Amino acid sequence: MTPATETVVLLNSLATRAALWDDVIRALPEHVVAVVFDQRDQQAGEAEAFTLDDMVADAVCALDERGVERAHVAGVSLGGIVALHAAATRPDRFASVTAMCCAARFPREVWIERAAAVRAEGVAPLAPAILDRWFTAAFQEAYPAVVERCAAMLAATPDEGYARACDLLAAADVRGELAGIAQPALIVSGEVDTANPVAHQEGIVAGIPGAAHAVVPGAGHLVPASHPDAVARLLVDHIGGRGDPTSR
Repeated sequence: MTPATETVVLLNSLATRAALWDDVIRALPEHVVAVVFDQRDQQAGEAEAFTLDDMVADAVCALDERGVERAHVAGVSLGGIVALHAAATRPDRFASVTAMCCAARFPREVWIERAAAVRAEGVAPLAPAILDRWFTAAFQEAYPAVVERCAAMLAATPDEGYARACDLLAAADVRGELAGIAQPALIVSGEVDTANPVAHQEGIVAGIPGAAHAVVPGAGHLVPASHPDAVARLLVDHIGGRGDPTSR
């Protein structure tokens, strides 16, 4: 029997674009259709502040444009907290949630300082440290083309768009929403993620009834770019409801 078509909205991390998911999408089976788009931090000259509600509305709009009534939602880092908020606030549109390498509440002062630094000097001076959080040293040495592709996305991110996203992350807090997420939830960690360590995801798992937790061995922060096959397998198993991914 041919599996029913499933749609999943994939939400990017800060300073990446839809292309972040290219290798994940290539690894998905035909019956899983991915919806991707560039998020608000990528809009040049972004003049207005934006919130988690705005980001969720953009995901819903992407579904509306494609005539999809209900889909799964998955995101990494910034996209992860947006995915959690989407599941909590729009259960009518999102059937399951996968949140990767994120926190339910990010350290406020870190993002306030980051926003100020970017507004003062731009994103470029921060790029080496960001790439070191995204990818382990071993991965950077073994897969320079992947690192260069993501570095190009980072470099192309408008400074004010990046700073506005930092403002969002400084304010965002979904801890009070976790207990109300009734859809199947999968939380994914990078084993050696220094930006959002595994303990951050353990806190999310503890807050969502019945949530599953998968740790990707050897992965840093930007798991969809560094371990796309593993991410694709986790998504397919989660969407299909086939067992506990923590056992794999």
